[in-house]
Amino acid sequence: MSQIEREDFTMTQQPAIAILGASGRMGQMLAQTVLASDKAKLVASADRVGSDWIGQDLGVMSGGTANGIIVSDDVKAVFQQADVVIDFTLPYATVQHAKIAAETGTALVIGTTGMNDDELAAIAQAGQSTAIVRAGNMSLGVNLLTQLTQKVAAVL
Repeated sequence: MSQIEREDFTMTQQPAIAILGASGRMGQMLAQTVLASDKAKLVASADRVGSDWIGQDLGVMSGGTANGIIVSDDVKAVFQQADVVIDFTLPYATVQHAKIAAETGTALVIGTTGMNDDELAAIAQAGQSTAIVRAGNMSLGVNLLTQLTQKVAAVL
């Protein structure tokens, strides 16, 4: 999407979403969630080179019905199709994905954990060129534990 198209983008439009790490638990959950939503449109997905998921239909592989979204290992092409890319991969891959996000001007949401200071610095650098949101942990269990801890702390 060009800069002019981005400026004209309104919240009534469905953002084009792509998922990196399609074969992982979070990737599968995200695919099912976005596919079921009328607020966003899943347009592309990718997984690591050599994955059994490459060339397969994402809907079928994530436990649903065929949707025509073929899992790719061409990450740059995936970025070029999306308004927002959601990354649940590995730290070294996420750093490369942040660089591609900066090159393509595509927004990136990072759910990858376990990054070291150098990797975080590289992501921060890429964030100077495009919107990058990084969350420490997006798993349901951790988020429930965080909410429960906050409620207990408020009572004490």
